[in-house]
Parts: sequence; C-alpha cells; structure tokens
Amino acid sequence: MADPNFYEICNVLAIGPSGKGFGKVCPRDSRANCSIVDALDAPAQGRATHFVSWCWRYRLEVVVDAVHTWIQSSQSTPSAGEIFLWMCFFCNNQYRILEEGSMSGSAELQTIFESHLASAGQMLVILDTFLEPSYYSRAWCLFETYVCIEQGFPRDILLPSRELEVFKDMMRNGEAEPMRRKIRQIDLRRAEATVKADEDRIKLMIFTSCGFDAVNRVVQTEIQKWILNAFAMYMSD
Repeated sequence: MADPNFYEICNVLAIGPSGKGFGKVCPRDSRANCSIVDALDAPAQGRATHFVSWCWRYRLEVVVDAVHTWIQSSQSTPSAGEIFLWMCFFCNNQYRILEEGSMSGSAELQTIFESHLASAGQMLVILDTFLEPSYYSRAWCLFETYVCIEQGFPRDILLPSRELEVFKDMMRNGEAEPMRRKIRQIDLRRAEATVKADEDRIKLMIFTSCGFDAVNRVVQTEIQKWILNAFAMYMSD
C-alpha cells in the first residue's frame, strides 16, 4: 500500500498481533497491550508540546508533509528536536478503544480531551486540502477547535506543501470568494464521527450548552482569521 490512510495503518501498527504495543504492559492501567507511544524507546518520547487536531482518513503523506512544512517554516518554534506532538492515533491505546467501542468509555469525553490540550498548551490543526478539507465535516475536529478557542490556547493551521501553493495561487488571483463560501458552510449539525456514540455526545453537549450556531460562528471566524493572517504573511514575503 503506497500511501495508506490512518484507518488502514491502524490495523497494522496500532491494534492486533502486529501492533507496536501488542503484548507489552500498558503503563497507564497495567494491562496487556499498550499504545504506540508507550511502546517506543525513551528517546522518541517526551512531554507533548502541541496537541494535533486532524482526521484519520488523511493519507500518510498528507500528515507527514504538513508537519514537515510547518517545522521548516519560520513560524515553528522550538526546533524540531524539541517538538513532541500529541496525536490520538499514537497516544491513545487503540486496543482499549476497540474493547470499549468508543473514543470515550464514559461521559468524560470533554474532560479527557481538555486535559490533553491543556497539558500540551497549544494546538495544531491539519487540513488535507484547502478548499474541501475533510476536517470541516468531522464532529471531533470541530469540537476540538471550538474548545481550543474558548480555552484561549494558541493554535495554528497546517497544510501540505501542495495545498499551500493552491492557497498562494488563489491569493495571487484574488479568488477569495470560494474560500469564504466553504467556511460559511461549516456546520457541526452535519458533522459526523466514526463512532456514533461519540458524535451523539458531542452534539448533545453543544445543544445543551451554547448551541450549534454559536459554535459554528466561533469556528468560522477562527478559520477566517487564519486566512487573513496567512494572506498578510504571503504579501510580506
């Protein structure tokens, strides 16, 4: 498989007998089988410096290229050797999630997520494409962005290098309307999650608190701000 997505990678590296953590004692609960990060040697581990919000449907090349492009940019500090990313695929114990049938085995979904975000202190959002990102249709992703904004943590949006070129071309040609149109279409009501129980919990939390319209406005405004900042940086280059 030349360029698998992370659902496909999961079956090889994160769960089952071929998983990196298969047969190893999990340091979190002292049970057999652990997460990928807990199976790594110490030099590859470290306290998370960034929480990453992204989609498992992304291809491997998209994620690697987006992170590499960000690290190479002048905006990414500290140096690459001091960056440790918290990514659910690697840091959550996928064996436990498979057993429990949900990202959260309880109603503590928001608390669990917020603790990881607070520990890292800042968030990176990875978009696979600029105009049609899968991110906009995923309940977990929009929820994570909303919480990050409300909690006041720094955040940045990452794009693969080819999508950065698409963005620059659109800026160069004055084609801002397609971007605005896509952003205005973001609606958590229509967003989905791989596990229906998680989707229902997220939507219930939003419905019974601030409401969908408030969340949509916050997320849409944040992405528009990023576009304006990116445009200003592009013009100054």
